[in-house]
Amino acid sequence: TVKVSKTNIDLARQATTCLAEKAPMLEEYFSIKFEKRQVQTVQKKAIRTLFLTGLPVLLDGHSPQPHALPIFLLRLATEVNWKEEQPCFEGICRELASFY
Repeated sequence: TVKVSKTNIDLARQATTCLAEKAPMLEEYFSIKFEKRQVQTVQKKAIRTLFLTGLPVLLDGHSPQPHALPIFLLRLATEVNWKEEQPCFEGICRELASFY
């Protein structure tokens, strides 16, 4: 069990912000699709959140393990060099390969 702490929450927010900013490129080049949606919390507060809505089909009939999805998304946000084009594409490919 992972204990929820301020550090975990901050990391999740930073990763979500990164993926939201990179969503158009991830969809165009890698078929990784995200949608921003408004949801209502238990306290009846409306918040905008990011949902993963699509992944690429890399091998017909094969799907990655669902339990690996959180670490894939975290590594996609934190381990990819988003500042330079070639290392960025290589990093995304590396994370996709590890996930699949």
